[in-house]
Amino acid sequence: MVEIFSEIFSKETFKHMIKFAIVGSIGMCINLSILYCFTEILNFYYIFSEIVAFTVAVTNNYILNKLWTFKRKLEEEFIIKFFEYVFINLISLALNLYILFLLV
Repeated sequence: MVEIFSEIFSKETFKHMIKFAIVGSIGMCINLSILYCFTEILNFYYIFSEIVAFTVAVTNNYILNKLWTFKRKLEEEFIIKFFEYVFINLISLALNLYILFLLV
């Protein structure tokens, strides 16, 4: 039990958690900035703006986490793994759009 606990809270795991949180914060800032610019400045429909913002933020988060957080290389299977990641995040987008629609 102690070994599992020490592995979960190891220095390396903690470093990954911090980097993952930083990447997530950057993604949130990208999402909100693009949503604001497209909706308020360029006068696009807010649902369209959120789809664009989501796409850019998810792409950014995937690449930053891959290269910086987990120090992986962009191998040949990058596209396949990226689309798997996007597919999973589409659930998040659907929920995001639904809540956005309800609030607006």
